[in-house]
Amino acid sequence: MTAELHPLISINGAYDSQASLADDLALCLEVGAGLVGVPNYKLADAESVALLKRSPVGVSTVCHPDLATLDDPDAWAAQLRAARHTVQLAAELEAQSVYVTTGGRGRAGWRSAASAFVELGAELQGFAASLGLPLLLEATAPGYAELSIIHTLADQVSVCAESGLQLCLDTFASWSDSSFESLLDTAAGNCGLVQIADYALGERSVRDRAVPGDGVIDFACLFAALKRAGFAGPFDLELMGRRLDEEGRPEAFGRSVRWLADQLASYGFELA
Repeated sequence: MTAELHPLISINGAYDSQASLADDLALCLEVGAGLVGVPNYKLADAESVALLKRSPVGVSTVCHPDLATLDDPDAWAAQLRAARHTVQLAAELEAQSVYVTTGGRGRAGWRSAASAFVELGAELQGFAASLGLPLLLEATAPGYAELSIIHTLADQVSVCAESGLQLCLDTFASWSDSSFESLLDTAAGNCGLVQIADYALGERSVRDRAVPGDGVIDFACLFAALKRAGFAGPFDLELMGRRLDEEGRPEAFGRSVRWLADQLASYGFELA
């Protein structure tokens, strides 16, 4: 049975790397998410692209993780070609954005690695802009250091300003950062995607994420800042891990969609 689809709410397919794109779309239809966030590895064949084109579920974003090995310039040309391919697929699918993580720094110092990403990110951003697509940078928890050098909102805002990218604002990654509340207005003004998941006290794994409203993150300041900035969506539910599996995916994502829809309505977001 297909629920009424919410046009601002997305389910991110990273909840299970083994789930097929067909599984992701079926889940969206079941719980009422009108959009899906697609990891690039789920677009490995023409059949997947065709499936998305036929679906009533739109594409909120396409993720291209690990943009470059930031201490290995010899690898950059091939890595940029791969990223441009992701951007081309996203444009073909009429996705609303593409987001990247920087890639790991290896043995490079942080500033050197950041400068390398700024150069590469700016080049990719220019290509994405030529296709009408925003390119976003995601922050990650420090436990994903092999994928990213960006683990605070302050660094994310700074590197986005240098590279010309917009923010993929991941609340789970950023909520405990000391700069989170003070930089929310700045971040919201350059935001292309908001990712939502909650943190339950005592969890030690960066993958064990709670249904929003079940944990301790205060989302009120986030929604208020986004509304002040005129952000109009989309909102991407990026749940994964033990809690999701124990409750059941349709149940957990269903509760998440209902909670988020209620929050968006209460803050006056346009729901069309």
